[in-house]
Amino acid sequence: MRRDFFQMYANHEEVFEPWILSQGRNRNREDDITFQFIETQPHRWLFVGAYMILSKYELIGHDPIADYDEIPYAKTEKLHQYDAFEGRAIFDWTNRPRSWWYVNPEIVDNVPLFEILPKPILERTNQVPGFENVNVDYQTLQSELTSMAWQTALSSVYGVYLITDNRTGRHYVGSATGAGGILSRWQTYLAKGYDPEEENSKDYPNRGLNELVQNHGLDYIRHHFSYSILEIFSKNEQGRKQALAREGYWKDVMQTRRFGYNRN
Repeated sequence: MRRDFFQMYANHEEVFEPWILSQGRNRNREDDITFQFIETQPHRWLFVGAYMILSKYELIGHDPIADYDEIPYAKTEKLHQYDAFEGRAIFDWTNRPRSWWYVNPEIVDNVPLFEILPKPILERTNQVPGFENVNVDYQTLQSELTSMAWQTALSSVYGVYLITDNRTGRHYVGSATGAGGILSRWQTYLAKGYDPEEENSKDYPNRGLNELVQNHGLDYIRHHFSYSILEIFSKNEQGRKQALAREGYWKDVMQTRRFGYNRN
């Protein structure tokens, strides 16, 4: 079973440190300093601690949920001089395939800092104002999705949502029926402007939104788009079918095929 590192971090699970420090003999070398990050949104990496490696693979952790009975991990000393940035510093990084650690200074020294949160991410108490009241612009949504309350709420439901181009008045209606609910769909929109996995056209997924991003760039989305929820459904097969059916209904009501960004 694949583990969600952000949930482990948020729940203060004892096995979190063994997991992030179980990077293999070739990666953990004695006297090395390792900076640890977890992905909270697509391409957004949260700093969760700095450690000095005292000895590699000296300790054994146990995870009752994962498929591994034992997790060998490094014995470390946490470097508390970096605590002020733990849970606050977020970096913008697109991870390379099968690459989970980096030592090349040309890479490490050029990873851009995206944001330093005013308080640690787990201390954010922003509450969802009720699904029916969610209507936020791009920048606000990006900020709110660093809150555990928002992540938990949006990942708990399927739904039909409305995206509005506030510059032109055009709309896009979509549905979220994946494992991550509305959360994962919106996280992808924030990162790319459209979701390549969303089946919106037999010719090209999200063709309308994709064309907009290709022609005007993601900055257009950042400055002009807002997001709202039309309906929510339970995360089961019946809810999935209802969401897909109601997506078509709302496309008809909003006439987004004729006047908006929908292409199907």
